[in-house]
Amino acid sequence: MCKENLPYTRGCGAGGGTGGAPLLKRLFLNPKDAKLLWWHAEERKRDGTIRHVADSPQWRNIDSKFQEFGTYKRSKACPVCEDDTQSLWLSKCRKIVYMDHRIYLLHDHLYRKKKKVFNGKTEDRKARLPLRGATVFSRVENINITFGKIKCKNKGKHKRKGLLLNIKGKSKDGKLVREDMVEMGIRPELAPSENPGKRTYLPAACYTMSKDEKTRFCKCLHGVKFPSGYSSSIKKLVSMNELNFFGMKSHDCHVLMARMIPIAIHGILPDRIRHTVTKLCLFFNMIHSKVINPEVLESWQSDIILTLCQLEMYFPPSFFDVMVHLVSHIVNEIKCCGPVFERYMYPFERHMSIFKGYVRNRYRPEGSIVEGYVTELTKRQVQFLSFSG
Repeated sequence: MCKENLPYTRGCGAGGGTGGAPLLKRLFLNPKDAKLLWWHAEERKRDGTIRHVADSPQWRNIDSKFQEFGTYKRSKACPVCEDDTQSLWLSKCRKIVYMDHRIYLLHDHLYRKKKKVFNGKTEDRKARLPLRGATVFSRVENINITFGKIKCKNKGKHKRKGLLLNIKGKSKDGKLVREDMVEMGIRPELAPSENPGKRTYLPAACYTMSKDEKTRFCKCLHGVKFPSGYSSSIKKLVSMNELNFFGMKSHDCHVLMARMIPIAIHGILPDRIRHTVTKLCLFFNMIHSKVINPEVLESWQSDIILTLCQLEMYFPPSFFDVMVHLVSHIVNEIKCCGPVFERYMYPFERHMSIFKGYVRNRYRPEGSIVEGYVTELTKRQVQFLSFSG
């Protein structure tokens, strides 16, 4: 069983997720456990001897007979595209990426014929049409929801993308992805140069910031002030000594993307990079409008597809995880479900922090929250009566 073919978990917790599928899903949620479960595919010795059950003929027989087994935690990760999810396996980075957004372009678009700036191939495929409502309902009518939160051992260690600032350990650019680009036959000017006895040299990419540019970028964000309650204090999230970000929450990332990054990169990056990143940020700004004209949605969709294709031209393949791909489906989601801001989780997450402050007895947190909320409500009623009286 290969790493890209993880145990089949489609429908786990939904659509009759019975048997061992939910258990396997829980096992692969933890990165450390997932690495151990991939050991037989990544680190096992293959010298012709029998060291593991994976060396048996029956194991190989299963792999060859059920080649599509388990591709939905990985190569088919998009819940919208499903079986038609276009993915690519990077052998050096050991990662599946989603960067074939040219399938959404018109059949005669210029980008479809370009090879070296994308994935080394022309694109003649067409995107699948959206599923009908009856089909979608048949997929979800038997959903079995399991309430509760699964605890993760690595809580709080999820990495944010640090491509522009080239943050160590968080950048999507490095030797491995440069080697993947060599295998794909794209951007030969970025190929790593290896000298015996010396460190590998990686040529600067078009999105690479110099130290002076990083300083200007961080200094701009460090001086930003927002009204109270608009977002976290951006100043506290920017380190001028290390020239990076830390302690960012999802809402902070949203505010930076929609509001601040276009201002911070002004006059820093090359024009084509700055314009593409700015268009991406403006898209996030527009989709969060409180009032949306339905007539502009088609132009938004074509613009974001073009922007994603331009990002593929400039950014490394490892940048395009499934979260980047899901941006291509946001406009259709607005058509079906209405404005994005109506489905925000940020207000609830912020209010949950208030409820957590009411907890005095950790053995009975629910009772503490109720008691604290009632006490606070009583105080407000007394204050209102005393003011009005």
